[in-house]
Amino acid sequence: MKHFFTLIIACLPFVGFADQNIPNLKGEWLGINKTISESKGLKTWEKKVIITEQTDRRFKGSFTYTDGSKTFYGIIHPDNETFTWVAPNSRGYNFGKIMSPDVISACYVEPGIDSTAGCAMLKKDGVQPITIGTKYLWTAAGWFDYLNLRINGYDYHMKLMAGDASYLDSELDAVFDEWRILVENDYYLKDHATMSWQDAITPLINGESAMYLMGNFVVPFVEDGGAIDHLDYFQFPPINPAAGMIEDAPTDTFHIPSGAKNKEDARKFLAFISNADAAYALASGNGSLTPNANAAPPPDRFQQKGFAVLNAADGIAQFYDRDTNPDMAKVGMEGFQEFMVKPDREDKIRARLEKERARIHGAL
Repeated sequence: MKHFFTLIIACLPFVGFADQNIPNLKGEWLGINKTISESKGLKTWEKKVIITEQTDRRFKGSFTYTDGSKTFYGIIHPDNETFTWVAPNSRGYNFGKIMSPDVISACYVEPGIDSTAGCAMLKKDGVQPITIGTKYLWTAAGWFDYLNLRINGYDYHMKLMAGDASYLDSELDAVFDEWRILVENDYYLKDHATMSWQDAITPLINGESAMYLMGNFVVPFVEDGGAIDHLDYFQFPPINPAAGMIEDAPTDTFHIPSGAKNKEDARKFLAFISNADAAYALASGNGSLTPNANAAPPPDRFQQKGFAVLNAADGIAQFYDRDTNPDMAKVGMEGFQEFMVKPDREDKIRARLEKERARIHGAL
């Protein structure tokens, strides 16, 4: 049975195609913008966007950038998920996507003699974009997995899991740099180190946080909280297109111990639990996906979307604490949680992880 961790559950009460579902973009949006251009090279800076007016799909606002500020005019596309804005006397335009009611991406493209491209993830002021509870550590490992998989790809990730790559590698510089942006800009729920993954569900239900990187087993809790109709699912976004879209999908299996006293009945149980009807019932009950191709389709929309994502994935990982050595997993997850609280300790954390890797697997 596969438990798909490939999802972020997002508070998306507005997603749809009817005009009454047009999202409201008014407000102040903050984030970090990264650009590359012919004349200025690589630049990183804080970006603030204020949308002051909105009438149906049309909106107006202003944004700050390195050289000052500009007024812009924009339109929300009919899919209610993407938008475009342009500024007077600008040689380029912004294309954006609504990730949740409180998180948008805005990417700028300018052709010509001073070609420029840049992108920012912007959060709405006053809302915590991402809920998480890292008290039990493994949830922090999920973020490391996805960032590493989206930046460095499956082969490098599994090489690291096997102990054949160093936690001091330059490849991981990019992973921690991306992670640092989320941490230092307060994208994560405050006090997450004191909260369990179950505790972190409440801010999602209450609308205090917009997204949750979590497995489908969280859905029954959301249903009990009465918020299931206001939530949707989307795949962890790409970062480096060359890395492919690899998903975390831990697989649970049944086994008969070699010393089992009643192997005959055990085999009967395995035959029963793997038939199409039983496999469907089991998957429906725990939010997983059955490997039986003859079973009925998944019953809920989250499972259906997860099924489609896994079928289209470029590869599947099991999860950090399953893919790597247990001792390494313990030290690694402790380090990931620490980084999410004290990102300035990155060098010490990575040195500690590398020391444990070398103890287990030897020098590279």
